[in-house]
Amino acid sequence: MTFPVDPMTKQSSYTDRTMFSWWKTWIILTLPCFASCAEIATPQGGPKDSDPPLLLEADPPMESVLVEPKEVVLRFDEFFEIKDAFNQVLLSPPMSEQPALIIKGKDLYITFPDSFLPDKTYTLQFGDAVRDQNEGNILKNFQYVFSTGPIIDSLTLVGQILDRLTGEPDKDMLVMLYPDSEPELVTKGRPYYFARSDASGNFKLNNLQAGSYRIFALGDQNFNYQYDLPNEKIGFLDSLILVDTTSVNYTLFSFTEQNGNGQLSKAKSLRYGKLELLFNGNADTGSISLSGNPESTWEWNANRDSLQLWIKDLELDSIRVFQTLDSINVSRLVLLKTADRDSLAATTKLTIQPSFTLPLGGKKPENPSPLQVISFDLGKSLWFRIPNPGSTLDTLRFLLQKEPNGDTLLASVRWANPQQTTFEILAALQAEERYRLRFLPGFIQDWYGLSTDSATYVLQLKAQKEYGKVSFQLTLPDSAAFVFELLDTRNQVVRSEKLIESGLYTIAEEYLLPGNYRARLIADKNRNGRWDPGNYSAGKMAETVSYFKENIVLRADWHLEFDWDNSIPQNSQ
Repeated sequence: MTFPVDPMTKQSSYTDRTMFSWWKTWIILTLPCFASCAEIATPQGGPKDSDPPLLLEADPPMESVLVEPKEVVLRFDEFFEIKDAFNQVLLSPPMSEQPALIIKGKDLYITFPDSFLPDKTYTLQFGDAVRDQNEGNILKNFQYVFSTGPIIDSLTLVGQILDRLTGEPDKDMLVMLYPDSEPELVTKGRPYYFARSDASGNFKLNNLQAGSYRIFALGDQNFNYQYDLPNEKIGFLDSLILVDTTSVNYTLFSFTEQNGNGQLSKAKSLRYGKLELLFNGNADTGSISLSGNPESTWEWNANRDSLQLWIKDLELDSIRVFQTLDSINVSRLVLLKTADRDSLAATTKLTIQPSFTLPLGGKKPENPSPLQVISFDLGKSLWFRIPNPGSTLDTLRFLLQKEPNGDTLLASVRWANPQQTTFEILAALQAEERYRLRFLPGFIQDWYGLSTDSATYVLQLKAQKEYGKVSFQLTLPDSAAFVFELLDTRNQVVRSEKLIESGLYTIAEEYLLPGNYRARLIADKNRNGRWDPGNYSAGKMAETVSYFKENIVLRADWHLEFDWDNSIPQNSQ
C-alpha cells in the first residue's frame, strides 16, 4: 500500500495524486481479501478466532544491524489486513517519502524508496493497523526495527499529554523529538523521532539514541509533521531534555495559541449610532481611536476580539477607525447609518432584556412571555440589558411587589457596567416566595432620547433545601494572583473568583444545584482575570492550571468543606 499522503511534503489537504493514492491503496489492500475469502472462511460451529496475526518470519530478520534494505518482507501465520495505515503506520526517523506497503497473501512487502541515514536505528510502527481478516483481532503496537549501524538503539522516552486548561488526556497528538536546539525546526524541519499519544494521553518513543533533544507535541491538522497552522494544538517544554539511561516520565500540556495579534480586521455599522469592530485576536482598547474624537462608548466581548461601539452624534455619515499596533498602523472607513430623532424612534425600540429567561439549571420556557412565572434561583442577580447606553434611570418608575398581597418591597437599582448598558436590581428576596417586578414607562432614557416601555416579570423563588454549598479553605503562595473556578460536568464555569493576594482564603459557593463539580486554580501571571494560552515563538508557556484532587459530588441540602493548600509547589495539571 502506498501511503495516501507524504507527511513531509504535503502542503494542502488533498490533491488529485492523493486521491489516486487512496484508491490504489484500497485496491491493493482489499484484493487479497476478495481473492481468498472462500479459502479462509471459518467453518460454522467452530471455535471463534480470538488471536491476532502472529509474525512468523521477517527478511531481513527483526533487529538486524548494518542493513539498508530496499525491501522488507514480513510473513504472518494467517491472512490479515492493514487498517488506517495513514494514521497508524509511522516510520521513525522519517524519510522524505513514506515506504509503500503491499499485501500478498499472508506476506507484507515494505518498500523504502528513499536512502537511509548512517548509524541510525529505524522503527516502523504499526500501532493498531495489523488485524486478521475474519474477526478483526488486532496485533497491538506491532513494530519492525532494524539499524543501519552496528547496534540497535534501546533507550525509551515515556510520558503523557494533558490539555492545559481542562486537565483531560489529549489523544492522537504527535510527540516529536529534534536533535537540535533550533526552535525553527518545529515549523520548517523534520522530527527525528516521533510517536502518537493514545486515548489516555500516554506516549512512548522507542529505540532512541542518547542525547539532548527538543520535545514538541502537535495536533497535526494537515499531516505534514510541522507546526504551520494557527488552529493546531501544541505542547512543549521550554528547555532541552536529556535522553539517557535515567528513567524520566515527562508531562506535556497542550493548548491552542491565540490566533492573530489583535489587529483590526473589520469594522461595520450595525444600525443608527452603533458599530461593531472585529479583531484577529485579543485586542487592546488603548490602541483604538476615532476620527474627530466623537463622544462614544464601547463594550468588549468575553474574548476581547470583538467590541460594540456606540457614537452619540447621529448626524455623522462616516467615521474612520484607527489602530496603532506595535509598528503597524491600521485604519478602516465606516459609512454610518444616519437618522434623525423621529426615524430612530420609529425603527429602534429601547427594550429591557432580562438575564433570567433561562434560569440557572432550568430549561428555556416555550414561547417565553414577560408575564410568565419564572423559576428563579436563590443567590442569582437581578440584572437586565438595554440595547443602547443609558442616560437617565428613574428609580421611582419600578416596583417590586410580594405576591399575593401586593406589598411593595424596598429595592434599589444601579448601573452594572461603565457603558450603562446593564443595570441591576438589589433586593432581599426570600426562598419559596413569589414576586412581581414592574417597570413603568420612562424608567430609562438612553443617549438618543429613547425611553423604555412598561414590562412585568413574575419570579418564583426556589426552596433553600434544593441547593448545596461548597466551601474551601484555600492557601495560596506568595507573590501570585489566581483565578478560582468551579466547573460542572461539561467543563462550563459555574462560579469564578479573582484572588489577588497570597495567604489564606475562605471561599464559599452557595446555592449550587445538586451534581458533580470540579475546582481549579489558574495561575494568573498577567492578572487579567482569565486563563491565557502560551506562545511557542516567544517561548511563553501557557498559564498553569491546578485541579483539586477530588471530584465534588454535591447533593441537595448538603454543605461540603475542603482544605486546599497551594502554598507548596505541586504537580499541576
